[in-house]
Amino acid sequence: MAYKNQPSKVSATQWGKTVTIEVEHSDTDLLELIEMFKGLAVGLEYSESSWRSVIKDLGAMYEEEDTDDLKYKLNEWKEEDLDAAFAEHNRDEEDIENELQ
Repeated sequence: MAYKNQPSKVSATQWGKTVTIEVEHSDTDLLELIEMFKGLAVGLEYSESSWRSVIKDLGAMYEEEDTDDLKYKLNEWKEEDLDAAFAEHNRDEEDIENELQ
């Protein structure tokens, strides 16, 4: 079944004002969708500088979360590596003690 590439439309209503953004195709990517949301925000009378500030803050928040997640994973891997190293060391010590007996 073939689908026709129809227009995409997003709308927002605030304080009795409705803003609609429409593009002529359905195959929008995420960047294009974000640009449509920006058009809604500006159409609802948020300033472009406010939009940019929020986007920057969100980017910084996501970067901090990603950094924290990476630090957690690295520490988790280090702990797993240490646990494995200690377990191997303990097995070696047990083997040596068994051989001496």
